[in-house]
Amino acid sequence: MTQRRYSDEEVRTILEMALKRDDKQGVGHDELLAAAAEVGISREAIETAALELDDARGEQQAREAILARRRKGFAAHMWPFIAVNAFLAAINMLTTPDVLWFLFPLLGWGLGMFFHARSAFSKEVSPKALAREHKRNEQQARKQRREKTAKELNAALDHGVDRLLTHLSREMRDGRTRVADSGAKDPRKRVDVREDLLDELEHDEPSEQRARRSR
Repeated sequence: MTQRRYSDEEVRTILEMALKRDDKQGVGHDELLAAAAEVGISREAIETAALELDDARGEQQAREAILARRRKGFAAHMWPFIAVNAFLAAINMLTTPDVLWFLFPLLGWGLGMFFHARSAFSKEVSPKALAREHKRNEQQARKQRREKTAKELNAALDHGVDRLLTHLSREMRDGRTRVADSGAKDPRKRVDVREDLLDELEHDEPSEQRARRSR
């Protein structure tokens, strides 16, 4: 019995239909590699295709971010345009209704609004704009990584300092307890310690000072 074979388009269609019917939300990278190995696709081919997909996804996200920023800039431009020209029209109607001078700034500014709208709602994005967006995203990613690393380092330092202070406090408390216990058990030890200290001081004292003190 001959084994059934499918074309690339049929394989793509079968996989899409299977993923739609399955309840899983997406497939992990390791699962994708395992599935590819089952059907005879090399790991290198999957890795290369995944990298190309990541690049295409990043470019699409950069394009969408540029278009969204353009529309946001146009909206920020539109509201002052409406407010200022409405104010000028009101002044014109209240002061000199016979001369409609507010049309001149309206037409001049409106021409600028027309070109701004044309740029804001255009789907075209230049390669230079995409390169700038990629560079901006990389800078933001590096900044976020630095901030995350700094937070983790500060947290680790704070935790280490707290543990060190706790340890030192415990050691000092235990040391005072041991000294108090030893002194309470044998008071003569404290006298012996004091005598030893006096002997060391006399030994280190210069001979002239010892002779002066003996007089």
